[in-house]
Parts: sequence; structure tokens; C-alpha cells
Amino acid sequence: MAYAVYVDGQEGTTGLRIHEVLAQRSDVELLRISPDKRKDLAERARLLNAADVAFLCLPDAASREAVSLLNNPRTCVIDASTAFRTDPAWVFGLPELAPGQRQRLRDSRRIANPGCHASAFILLLRPLVDAGLVPPTLPVSALSITGYSGGGKKMIEQYQASIIERALTSPTPLWLDAGAQACARDDGAHRLVGATAVDAGGRQLLQGLVGVGAFAPVAVARGYHGRIGAAGAAAPLCG
Repeated sequence: MAYAVYVDGQEGTTGLRIHEVLAQRSDVELLRISPDKRKDLAERARLLNAADVAFLCLPDAASREAVSLLNNPRTCVIDASTAFRTDPAWVFGLPELAPGQRQRLRDSRRIANPGCHASAFILLLRPLVDAGLVPPTLPVSALSITGYSGGGKKMIEQYQASIIERALTSPTPLWLDAGAQACARDDGAHRLVGATAVDAGGRQLLQGLVGVGAFAPVAVARGYHGRIGAAGAAAPLCG
């Protein structure tokens, strides 16, 4: 039996990639929306509720809107935005997060795709905290560098241009790019939670790592995919 899959936001970078991967599978039926109906709420609702699995590749507000259109309890939703990453009703989509997390993902119908920078930070520090090697109150700082595909179509075009701007030949400050700022929450309630795990919900994911001093997802490297993450303990100030 083929699984019906609908990608809401299938024309964006993430949606196109998901379509490309799933189109190669014989056990998946891709539901498609006509280009002239992409903003038609009734048509989107029909496809979302007809899907066994719905991927939301949308900005935060549009993802919340899409979820409000769902009335089929069997539809599994995987949201790629930052809208639900700290929502307790959703399961954080990182199987390696903790024992039992993989089964929670299997059982859930609401999955929040983890942020790229947050994944690097959590996977680096969570095992050390769980093993008792890093105290939860240790002040730490972290740096993360990402590939340019995360910046969307405009950034991809910049990096793949025949003549590369000199400013792009070395890691580029991420938060100076207007498009990249979309990674941050637009409501201000959980600042930068799209990229970090520093707020109250994020601390739960880190099992009480409350000493986070700074997390800087600051740079885009000249590579399409990939992530480099580093963390260190903050040195105490000496008088």
C-alpha cells in the first residue's frame, strides 16, 4: 500500500528536495496542488486531510495556519518551521535526543523537525550532561557554521553564481542576512529558538543545562550542505 504524502510549501527549497527524494519511492503517492491554488485554503485543507503524512515547509505563521486546517486524526504532520519546536504537544524530531525518543516519534502524529544549529548543540552537549561529565550549571558557549542551502533560493543563487562575491569566499555572518533571520521566531517569545535551545523549553531538551552563556549560529560556509558545531566552557573572570 502506498502512503499518501502532501508537502505544503512544495515550491520552496526544502519542499522541492523532499519531493525529489520521495518521488523515487514506489511506496509513496505524492499529492500535488495546482500552482494557481497554492494559496487556496480549501484546497490545501483537502490535501492535508487526505494525506497520511504532511510535511509543512512554511514560515511559522503559515505552519500554524496549516495545522488549524487539519481535522483528520490519522494525518501525521512533520513541521519544518520553528513554530512547534518547544510545544509540549509536539515531539522534537531528534531520535538521538534521549532513550525512548525514537519510539515517541513513531507513536506521534505531530513532529517538529529540529533546527540545524540546535541539533549540533544538543548532540554535542546532551550526552555529556546525561553522563555526568558536564554539570548542568556549567557556563558554556557554542559556535555553529552551516552550509548555504539553509538560506533558501536567494542565498543558493549567490553562492552558485559564476562569479562569487569576495565576501562569500569565507564564512559569512549569518544573522546579517535578512533571509536567514527567518530562522528566528517572529513573535519574540522564544528568541532564536529556531537556531538555539536556550529558552525554557530548550533547557528541557538539554535536561537542565541552564548555564548556557552564548550560542552563536553566526556563519555560512562555502558548502551546500553540512554543519560544524563547537562548544566550550566559559572561563571564570580573574580579578
